[in-house]
Amino acid sequence: MRSFRSNTLQRAPQGAARRIAAVVVTALLTAVPVTISQVVTAAPASALSCSGVGLPSITRDHVMARANTWLTRHVPYNQGSCYTDAEYAGKSYRQDCSGYVSMAWGLSTSLVVSQFPSYATKLASRADLQPGDALISPDGTSHMVLFAGWKDSSHTTFTVWHEANTARGTVTDSSGSWLNGYTSWRYNRITSSPQVETVDNGGGTRMIGSAAYMDVSRLGQVYAWNSRYLGGSPALGADHITDAKVTTGDNGYWLLSQTGNIYAYGNAPYLGGGGSGHTGDLVALAATPSGQGYAMVSASGQVYAYGDAGYYGGSPTGYGAPFVDIEMTPSGHGYWLLTSLGQVYAYGDATYYGGSPTGFSRAIVAMSPTPTGLGYVLVSKAGQVYAYGDAQYKGGSPAGISSEISDISHTPGSGYVMVSKTGQHYAYGDAPFIGNPTGAADF
Repeated sequence: MRSFRSNTLQRAPQGAARRIAAVVVTALLTAVPVTISQVVTAAPASALSCSGVGLPSITRDHVMARANTWLTRHVPYNQGSCYTDAEYAGKSYRQDCSGYVSMAWGLSTSLVVSQFPSYATKLASRADLQPGDALISPDGTSHMVLFAGWKDSSHTTFTVWHEANTARGTVTDSSGSWLNGYTSWRYNRITSSPQVETVDNGGGTRMIGSAAYMDVSRLGQVYAWNSRYLGGSPALGADHITDAKVTTGDNGYWLLSQTGNIYAYGNAPYLGGGGSGHTGDLVALAATPSGQGYAMVSASGQVYAYGDAGYYGGSPTGYGAPFVDIEMTPSGHGYWLLTSLGQVYAYGDATYYGGSPTGFSRAIVAMSPTPTGLGYVLVSKAGQVYAYGDAQYKGGSPAGISSEISDISHTPGSGYVMVSKTGQHYAYGDAPFIGNPTGAADF
């Protein structure tokens, strides 16, 4: 998974706080045992403070996302240097163990280890630790680590992330004797992550050029608006359509069912489907720009690639909700995965620009990248839109929605269209409104 650049979140005016995504890394269970001599450089009693963010509160997912930005970059250990914050321009944190936890918690400055008890509560038992909590060395001054997760159900072995020393930088380590005597602490302003809401959409909508789009219902009914109708409504039985993609040039399209069956129309080739061994439904489909490959993702994040689509990773650990979307980069050499909590996972040449927005009232249901691939928009069931990277916020949360928003699709320019489960379209920026289907199953 790739880390993200220092980009500013374009946000909706509904009061959504600026947040980075909760991208919880796949490295939780890959740590190796180390000795104390390998692990730490003693923290100073006082040090360079740097100018931090100062978040009023933060969710556990958000803590782990911020922590992951240094972990994936292996930020060097340097007590005399400040590292630029991945989300907020002009903010930074000291590159040592306490600066790392200060950054993960979104504090207003880089504390030294001895100051943390003023910001956190000591836990009665180490077994109570949760991701985003911290452990502090027995002397209360020399070192601290971020708790990343348990490795067993009995809560005896676990993984930590920390700024170790000049030789190792930001790393993942397993618990062991080197942590004997460390005390457990919980940040006073940490909050639980949002509750998970079920998402069950149909095929959704797809922009085709700047003046056309295509809608697909859960029964595979295809509605072509200024685009080509090439067939639809396959015999599904108890199955239903969960996504659709259009080939370059509007000469074909694929429909994906929940069991992984692919229905190909026009010049869209059938390259395989029905991925075996997946947990949960196959929920979304992404196509390569050549039109000769596609990848699908299951609700548990398993990715299946066909044709010239590459497999770049999937099945991440630590995700907080089912996966709801996959989108390909413009090159076809990477993709993003999205959960219903807005967690974004980037693979291959896909770059992480942000996600896990706060303040959304309903589940996040879909994403759509910009034409450059340097940004993307997310949308919730309530139509709340969150724009990252070079994506621009053009509006959202439309009034009078008869049901839930189920999908969003970016234009070749700077707009997007969203569709509700009953087929109502809401167009923003340079996206056109062409029409709404009638008599269809849910989209």
